[in-house]
Amino acid sequence: MKTVIASIVLSVPLLASASNLLLNPTFTVSGSPAFGAWTAGPNGGTFPAAAVAPGVQSFGNVIPADSGATGATGSLSPTPAGNLVYFVDDAATQIVYQTLVFPTAGVYNVGFDFFIPQIGIANPAPSVLNVTFGSFITSVTTSTTPFSSNWRHVGGTVALPAGAYTFSFSFVSSGNGALAADDIAIARPYVAVVPEPSTYGMLAAGLIAVGAFVRRRSTQA
Repeated sequence: MKTVIASIVLSVPLLASASNLLLNPTFTVSGSPAFGAWTAGPNGGTFPAAAVAPGVQSFGNVIPADSGATGATGSLSPTPAGNLVYFVDDAATQIVYQTLVFPTAGVYNVGFDFFIPQIGIANPAPSVLNVTFGSFITSVTTSTTPFSSNWRHVGGTVALPAGAYTFSFSFVSSGNGALAADDIAIARPYVAVVPEPSTYGMLAAGLIAVGAFVRRRSTQA
């Protein structure tokens, strides 16, 4: 019976932290900064988007690490801390994306963390980061997002039919090469399956049964 109890209890954190379906969500390959399964393109401009380690200093910006298990404020990301993608160009539109194929319909938690460097947000030309995955569509606009020394989280839940879906980060600068544009960094993107209600029901029933058995054994002892 001890084995049964252990297996049920261990299932709780597994349900609470569903696996990330994205490949290389930490933007590392064999421990080195890299896009890996992500495609970068178009990725032109004087300063192409790059996967870099936290703490890097660029144009006076020092971007801190996204804080691991606790993540950004309100973060639901199951992805551990890793590298980040830094968008810094003053003119080009840059896109980083990855496509997932779902053979059946499902419900998914989707999200990412972002950071706007202080010196970047002080530049005269605003930038926009457009993020899409199926019906999950959101934007981070530097002109309307106040500076924070912390990483921040954006996320939601989407119901998707079977098909192919692209998780896309599209950085659009308004500097046109003449003005310095605001910078944006992203980290810890995720797509995770939302367990069906029946899964939680089965778990609750199992925990109740185990509790009743333990109480009965205690009473008999």
